Amino acid sequence: MNRAVVRNVEGLTADLLPPARRAGDPRRADAGPVRVLFLNANDLGFATTSRHLAAATAARPDLDALHVNLATPRWLRWASAPGPLQSYRAARSWGLLMGRWFAGPLPLDRFDAVHVMTQQRALALAAPRGHGRPTPFVVNIDATSIGWRDTFGPPTRRSNLDSRTERRVFAAAAAVGCYSRWTMASVVNDYGIDPAKVFLYVPCVPTPHAAEAMRVRARRPVPGGGPLRLIFVGNDWQR
Repeated sequence: MNRAVVRNVEGLTADLLPPARRAGDPRRADAGPVRVLFLNANDLGFATTSRHLAAATAARPDLDALHVNLATPRWLRWASAPGPLQSYRAARSWGLLMGRWFAGPLPLDRFDAVHVMTQQRALALAAPRGHGRPTPFVVNIDATSIGWRDTFGPPTRRSNLDSRTERRVFAAAAAVGCYSRWTMASVVNDYGIDPAKVFLYVPCVPTPHAAEAMRVRARRPVPGGGPLRLIFVGNDWQR
């Protein structure tokens, strides 16, 4: 079930959070639904993935989910604009913002686990917070800074603040969900992360949309019975 879907922490009140545990209680005090905090990116294709996740958890009685859709403030967009050390600057900026949330209206000790998109938004989860047991988190990524530079250029030093920040996040995460095998290979080979905690997560179109595509093909058959004709819309055709 979904406890709530909110934008940042706007409108997040105490009654929308899972109840607090008594001092000394284990994180899983009973066999009830697993309490999961979803920190959802809402840029480009991540917004679609976030909507699919919320729809999926709504039908899961074994989950008690709170979805926080992360809207990027104007100051943070400026601080993480494309350029040198973009990943590091974005991670530090999100870390400052989300660190305040975790110390205030969004206490992590109410949850059994956290799912966060992307590594730039996960630094606050990797940072030490007091003396309590850290909340396990899964980070969901589409690329790494080393993989991006090595594949698309321009070439730079493989070890810099971008990659060191990402390595810290990947090492602290309970698992790393990757959008492609290219990304998985980079997490393991470039960052030295245990392959046992790296898995392939391929965001996809729900099957009702695929079924509709086949109905369109049936209505508009390809001359000669050839393959389905597709148009790709994008902005970086050179690669």
